[in-house]
Amino acid sequence: MRGLETSVLLGLLFACLVLPLKPQPAGAGSVEACFGDCSGDGRVAVNELVVLVRIALGAAPLDSCEQSPPAAVPRIDDLVRAVRHLLVGCAAGIPTGTPTATALPTVAVDDRTLTAERVLRIEFVTTPPFVESLPNTLYALLGSGERRQAYGTMRGAIYDGSTLLGVSESSIGCCATGAYSFNPAPVTFRAPGSPWDFPAGDPATVDFTSMHDGSIAGRIDITIDAGSILLDLDAVALVFIHATYANGGSTIPPAPVLRSVRILGAAPGDPTPTATISPAVATAITSPTSGTTPTPGDDDD
Repeated sequence: MRGLETSVLLGLLFACLVLPLKPQPAGAGSVEACFGDCSGDGRVAVNELVVLVRIALGAAPLDSCEQSPPAAVPRIDDLVRAVRHLLVGCAAGIPTGTPTATALPTVAVDDRTLTAERVLRIEFVTTPPFVESLPNTLYALLGSGERRQAYGTMRGAIYDGSTLLGVSESSIGCCATGAYSFNPAPVTFRAPGSPWDFPAGDPATVDFTSMHDGSIAGRIDITIDAGSILLDLDAVALVFIHATYANGGSTIPPAPVLRSVRILGAAPGDPTPTATISPAVATAITSPTSGTTPTPGDDDD
């Protein structure tokens, strides 16, 4: 039975690696908002996923998942949903006492086109404790989009409230039109000491302390210098990893919880947030970033 459980777990993890990862809102067919949360703490742990697999294989009763037993034997799609909750967190069911105990705002979908005059704003919080180890890298998944007009660089600025933590800028994916996968987006952030370096030379080194302790009022503003991109805002997600080399490592749950994802206009009169910038960050912003060679990201079809 142990070998079969391991095979099922590996298959589920593979399914979630090849499918877009994002928090899934509870729908009409959902058993519960955070399927797989057997302890009632608003998140799914590895041991809870193992319990669900054992229930699905008939090796454990339904009430083995004590706080929220499934209404029936879990199906494959139920288990995949539980793996997604393990990797990127739940869209609801955040434990009380955290900054997001209330219902999360609905993601804005009225305008999905990012231009040089607009800002893609992602607001988020973190909900430690983290599983196994602390994350040292943060990147965004923007899903599959369309480059309607070519751009030169994409820039991502990460804030804690009004304090600018750092800026990442890259030319990966620029200079062409057509379908393109922004998984991951070319703007990434790493903690001091993290070996992460994708895109090469472009990640911003920032202080992860407030992300680690859950106090961050997080915001990432993504802009482009020219052109336009059509994005699927429903596909946007943030991912924590513990990088062990330049372009890889282990995904660390729980993922940041998105409070809102929207594209803001930059028309005159729109509020412009003021930022407190440390000397080290100011130096990094004014220093030219190293150039990179764009890597293929176009969709095959």
